[in-house]
This record gives sequence, structure tokens and C-alpha cells, in this order.
Amino acid sequence: MAIFSDGFESGDFSAWTGTLLAGTGTATVTNTTAHHGTYSAKCFTTADGDKGWVYKTFTARADGYVRVYFKTDLLPSAAGNTLQIMGFYYTSGGNTPAGRIDLINDAGTIKWRMNYRNGGVWHDSRSATPTPATNTWFCLELKLVLSSTVGESRLYIDGTEILTQTGLNNNDLLTNFDIVRVGIESESEVNDVNHYIDCVVVADTYIGTEAAGVTVKKGSNLSATMTEMLNSKMLFSACNRFPKLTTRRF
Repeated sequence: MAIFSDGFESGDFSAWTGTLLAGTGTATVTNTTAHHGTYSAKCFTTADGDKGWVYKTFTARADGYVRVYFKTDLLPSAAGNTLQIMGFYYTSGGNTPAGRIDLINDAGTIKWRMNYRNGGVWHDSRSATPTPATNTWFCLELKLVLSSTVGESRLYIDGTEILTQTGLNNNDLLTNFDIVRVGIESESEVNDVNHYIDCVVVADTYIGTEAAGVTVKKGSNLSATMTEMLNSKMLFSACNRFPKLTTRRF
């Protein structure tokens, strides 16, 4: 079941709790590009340590999924440079991370990085597949379970599980999380960078990719649209309000 869903089709961040900005970091809603509909979030930084995040708080829980569509116009340019994309956090103590997804320049190879905690220490797993690319929409989904014995962290890209860590002791720092952040933080990256975020969903079950079909907008003829979709056997897709949710067992 969906806990939170927004595709920025309101044209603003009214569905969100707020923005987290630092340095030259900004977060705005733009109609210059979108994965679904008309709008997406544009998050921008120019220098190391800058932040341009939008965040949403929800009832604290020990497990959950967050899915976003993500596009960037610049990849980390030097070895060791990273660009944060999304993650689950806890609001107490300055938004402590529980699990996070980044892009990292790993000795010249750009990789997806999943940050997780185990046994009191932060670790990461990395993958260069699918190949990170600029100006390309990727569907990123993070599963996080906090536990002293059966903690999990999984990263799915475009519906395929690419990074997996299970059996973690990952609740030594936190026993739950209550905030999702999407956007950008530049670590040791000094170039101008834009991240675009769309179709954000937080849920208690696997979410998956957006269904192909019709995006229903405010003011549309919903009855006629639904009839057309049923007749053509299309799946319904409106990423800001009605995500396609599926159940997957592990």
C-alpha cells in the first residue's frame, strides 16, 4: 500500500514537508522535462557540500520502499566524487540517514552506490550495470528493513534487482525511519549539476516501474479515460496519485 506519492503535477512542493537547501543548492518544480505528465523536480548544486533536497515526513516505521524516476545532466567527474540521489532518514538528530542511493566515480567508472549500515559500521555496495548515463530516465527503487538480525537493503533499477544485502544488523543507530529525501547533494563535485526527480512513491510493498498507459490529469474525463483503458486492456498510470503497486515475495 502507498504511504506517499507525488509526481509534482501540482506545479509546486505543496505535497511535501519542505526543502533542505545549502550553499548554492536549489529545488524547484519545472516543466522542461518529465517522465510522466508535465512536471518534475529540478534539484541543482554548483559546489562541494551543496544540497538541493525536497523531503517528506511520515509515520515512523522499520521497513519500506521508495521509488523515484531519476535523470541527471552530469555524472561525477573525478575519482571518488559522489552525487547523492535519494534515501530514508530519521528526523531526530539532524536527519540521520538510514539508507541512501548515490552515484559515485569509482576510479574512473561511474557506478550506482547503495549505502547501508551493518554491525555499527556504514558500508556500501556498487554496480556499473545498468550503465549510468546523462539525460536518461532511470527507475530507482530502494528497499530498507531495519533489524538486529534480518536487516535488508536492496536496490532495483528499471525493475531489476542489482544490489542486495541481507541478514544485516543495521538498527544499532536507528530502529525506524520517518522521512524520505530526494534530490541532490554534491560531495567533492564542483561542477554545475542538475538532477531531475519524478514519480516518487513510498510504500510498504514493492512498487516497480510505472505502467504504460494514460496519465490522468486534473480536469480530464476520468470515466471516458477508464472506459478506453479497460477496452484496450491498458494498465492505469498516474504517477502522482495512483502508482502501480505489485507484490513481490523475498
